[in-house]
Parts: sequence; structure tokens; C-alpha cells
Amino acid sequence: MHPVYAKLPVRLVAQVLNLLLIVACLSPFVYLLNYALQPSAEYQPMLYALFTMLRSMLVFAITVVAMAWFNHRFGGSPGKCLLGLKVINEKSGQYMNMAQAITRVVLAILSMASVVGVLFMLFDPHRRTLHDRLMGTIVVVQEDDYANIEADAAALESLNRGHS
Repeated sequence: MHPVYAKLPVRLVAQVLNLLLIVACLSPFVYLLNYALQPSAEYQPMLYALFTMLRSMLVFAITVVAMAWFNHRFGGSPGKCLLGLKVINEKSGQYMNMAQAITRVVLAILSMASVVGVLFMLFDPHRRTLHDRLMGTIVVVQEDDYANIEADAAALESLNRGHS
């Protein structure tokens, strides 16, 4: 059975869901960071940019690691999982290891930021983006286990009729 490759609109909705979830989950953390990493008044002009950059780097790192962990553990980002999509290795059909997942997340951010990386989907027979091509991954629609059960039940029923 051939995999069903995820289409661009569904993948875009998954990314919007990811952004909403990231904002919802990281907002309290960012608030605490802003409170904890507030430079004192005497150093404010000098350190404000440094503290702002530090906070941004921490939020970025946490986001990348969290998204990579979801890809490694569940086969997709939270948005993809909610929509029934999986990111798998094109050759083995397995989930990525953590190093591959981190690399793919960083490449995905760069690919989507350039928009050109996403346009690769329109011309690729497997609907791969640039970061999918570079990482050797595909995004597929998760098979419905219930459909397989119904097919197996129908096959068993036809076999039973043949023996009657």
C-alpha cells in the first residue's frame, strides 16, 4: 500500500496550530524570563540588548528542542499529530532520531522563512519541502487503523461465506 502524502493546505494548518500552541505554552515561561532577566536600572542601557538576545535565544532553543522531541517521539509536531500527519524517514518508514529531528526543525524554520523551501512541494511528486528533501523525510497521512480492521472483517466474512 502506497503512502498518502500530506497536501500543502493541511501542512499549513498544522503550522498555524504549532504557532498557537507554542505561544500558549511558552507565554508563561517568557513572562518569567522577562521578570528574572531584567537588568538593573544602572546597567539598563548597556545590558538591555544582551538580555533581550539571551531571552530570545532561550525561547528559540526550547522551541526547537520541544518540536524535535515531538517529531522524534510521536512522528510529528503537535499540529501534525492533531491533524493525523506523520513525518517519517523516506527509506525506512521510521521516525527520526533526535539529532535528525533537531536538524529537520532548524531546516524547516529556514525553509519556511524563505518561502522557496515550501514551494518545492508544488513540484515534488511526494510533496516534499526543501527540508524534507535535505533530511530524506516525507509527511504522510496516518493510516486509519479502523479502516484496516473493517477491511480485515470484510475479508473474513467473505472467507466464511465460501466455507458455508
